[in-house]
This record gives sequence, structure tokens and C-alpha cells, in this order.
Amino acid sequence: MLELHRGQGMDIYWRDAVHCPTEEEYKAMYEKNKTYCEDLSEGKFSFPLIHAIQTNPDDNQVLNIIRQRTDDLDLKKYCVGLLEQHGTFDYVKTVLVDYEEKIFKEIESFGGNSSLVALLNDFKIDQR
Repeated sequence: MLELHRGQGMDIYWRDAVHCPTEEEYKAMYEKNKTYCEDLSEGKFSFPLIHAIQTNPDDNQVLNIIRQRTDDLDLKKYCVGLLEQHGTFDYVKTVLVDYEEKIFKEIESFGGNSSLVALLNDFKIDQR
């Protein structure tokens, strides 16, 4: 939490002093405030965690890890392994591909936009 406040403090300083940070300063500030599996550290129910919990109601391991709000890297890796076992990442990928298809259809329904489609194709989800 302290690191979050420091990052916000730098952001406010840069804004109020009209000081444009270097890219390196900005990246360093951002990276200090983002952690691996941050939703576990914060006890947040992200979409993948919701899927894992709801598809395995008799397995409370993921819920218990969320409850701990842990920063323990090994425990986070263990939870990622549970999500993998539960098929969560495959499910999330399927949902994202469905949204992707809806977005392309929506663009087409408005008459198309080749520039936007080209941009979105750069971010297209690999279906391998």
C-alpha cells in the first residue's frame, strides 16, 4: 500500500510541478505499483478467479488464497496452477475471442473501418 501512495505521490508531483517525467521514470513508478497476480494481493474477484471459484464450488483453495490477500510469490504461483487445472485460462481466452468477434461484427454493422480493423488485427488473440 505504501508503494501505491508513493506512485500516486510522484504522479501528483509531476502534474502539479508540470514536470514531464522521462519514460524511464514513468516505467519505474508504474512497475513499482504493479505486482504479479495483484488481484490476489488485493483480495479482488477478477474474472478468472470468479470462473475458477464458480466452476469448482467444492474446492475452496482459490477462495482461501483470495481471502489471505497474500504477497507470497509461491502461493500466487500455486493459485495460477489451480486456475490452469480448472481450465480457467482456456475459458477466459474463449470469452475474449467471442468478444473479439462481436467487436469486428459491430464495426462491420457500422459500415466498416479499415484503419480500425487493421489496428485491432495487431491485437488479435492468437487462437492456438
